[in-house]
Amino acid sequence: MSKKEEEEVSEEEEVSRTFFAGRAAPAAVRLWVMGRALRAAGGGLVYHILNRANGRLPLFEKDGDYRAFERVLAEAREYCAVPLLAYCVMPNHWHLVLRATRDGELSRFVGWLGPRKGTS
Repeated sequence: MSKKEEEEVSEEEEVSRTFFAGRAAPAAVRLWVMGRALRAAGGGLVYHILNRANGRLPLFEKDGDYRAFERVLAEAREYCAVPLLAYCVMPNHWHLVLRATRDGELSRFVGWLGPRKGTS
């Protein structure tokens, strides 16, 4: 192993010790040196997820928009069977309370639910 690789491994171990009280980080954890912060999404835990529109612009303007979101949410649950404990949809944002049963499951679910290429 090169010195650079050893430094990267030791940095990852340090992050793991810092965020996980000396235990190994869950498999779902990814270390991003640049970009978004370290996130853990281990199985067996309950998570609050929210998505808010930029500038408080509306995501949903009519009843059909809410129904369409509920259909997409149902499709996401078919794709990845994450237990949905509660949800709330408002004009400019939505909340989900989910229980991830396996490591990485939450990321897979939210990634599928998120915006698609070709949409705005």
